[in-house]
Order: sequence, then C-alpha cells, then structure tokens
Amino acid sequence: MQFAPRYARRLSTAVNDFRLRPDNFHALPPGKQQQLKDRAQALAMRGQQFTADALGAIQQAIQPHLQDIKQATQDERDALPH
Repeated sequence: MQFAPRYARRLSTAVNDFRLRPDNFHALPPGKQQQLKDRAQALAMRGQQFTADALGAIQQAIQPHLQDIKQATQDERDALPH
C-alpha cells in the first residue's frame, strides 16, 4: 500500500492537467466536466487521507520513545559548550 498515496496524487494531478487544458476540458459536456472535477477532488482528498494516516503511524511509532528522545535532546544540549 506504500505506492497508493503517490499513485493517487499522480492520478489527481493528471485529471487536473487534463481538466485545465482548454482544448481538452472545454470540449467535454458540462456533466463530464463536473464529473472530472469531482473525481479530481476525491482523489486529492484520498491522497490527503493517506498522508494523514502515515503521519499518524509515525506519531504512534515515536510516542512510546518520546520521553527518551526528549531526555537525549536535553543531555546533548547540556553537553554543548556554553
């Protein structure tokens, strides 16, 4: 599932690129134009959800070690010459 966010982002960009080219997008009927806009938005939101999920997983992985990280950071600060 690692490639899904990148794929969704690329697909969303491709839909937007197609949609924003006047010779492509405006040649479509209004209903098709709206369908492409809706799909591009849905793909963008899906990509954002993948990003949020990944950040949540990173936070969960770090959380149990947070106090150790804070202490190590403080120890290193204290070891620096003032």
